[in-house]
Amino acid sequence: SISKTETSTYLINAYLDYNQTFGKHTLSAVLGFSQDYVHYSSLSVNLKRLFSADVLKPGAAEDITLHTISTSEQRRTSRAGFGRINYNYDMKYLLSLSIRYDGSSHFAENHKYGTFPGISAGWNVHREAFFEKLTPVVNNFKIRGSWGKAGNDNLSLANTQGKYAAGNNYGGEAGLLNTVLANSDLLWEETTSADLGFDLGLFNNRISLTFDVYRKETSNRLIDEKLWSETGFSSIKSNYGSLITKGLETSISATAIQTRDFTWDIDAGFAFFRTIVGKLPNNGVPRNRINGGVIFDEKLGKYIEVG
Repeated sequence: SISKTETSTYLINAYLDYNQTFGKHTLSAVLGFSQDYVHYSSLSVNLKRLFSADVLKPGAAEDITLHTISTSEQRRTSRAGFGRINYNYDMKYLLSLSIRYDGSSHFAENHKYGTFPGISAGWNVHREAFFEKLTPVVNNFKIRGSWGKAGNDNLSLANTQGKYAAGNNYGGEAGLLNTVLANSDLLWEETTSADLGFDLGLFNNRISLTFDVYRKETSNRLIDEKLWSETGFSSIKSNYGSLITKGLETSISATAIQTRDFTWDIDAGFAFFRTIVGKLPNNGVPRNRINGGVIFDEKLGKYIEVG
């Protein structure tokens, strides 16, 4: 057999950067564009070597015949425009605004692009005049919060355009077999996150504490939705429902001993989260459950859905 693969990747990044300080105000901004292109191709040839049954026959020699040949080609392009503005006043009040406009070639023509904004803010309380009396003990105290969206395009071109395989006969004639069912209505999967927390530093940061509570909701989830066997396909890529995750995280670090030749640091952390199903499409089944089964309940005397 003979095989060959080739992968080519092209990446373009361009951005403009701006920084300016005037008095107690500091402003910075970034405006950029990025694009990457990946091309993958492969070729595989299998040969059969056949020998003549009569090796004494004049002119007997081995024959090489083509057995199978297969090729594949994949192309993927991602494109994004993005911008970010950071502002702070006297390092007390912090604000950041950002936005991304992402495009992926693996979505259908009318759904290629998605917009993903974000915002974050912070307050360095320890820089306030009313906090000065506490700075010998609490040298750092920052309250912060953020909100934003992120996109996911984890799918293949076959999921939106379909996939076909040659070498299949139908009615005695050569034909093509549809192996992946197309869904041209696929949307970007989106995760919306919100976070609120604080950072605390004690005794010149000999003790540091962080605390966060957060909520994440992933909507238009890209999953392989199972299909009935009568369709001829096992699944189809779909935007299916949403998941909601809520949790908290905290960590503490302390320098127990610090000398010229020896330092002993102690770190500890705790995290807790819970994920629930936020929404499922209406499918006529109680609570819109999926991937369940049917069993016979002897007490009820009927079949019920479980799972």
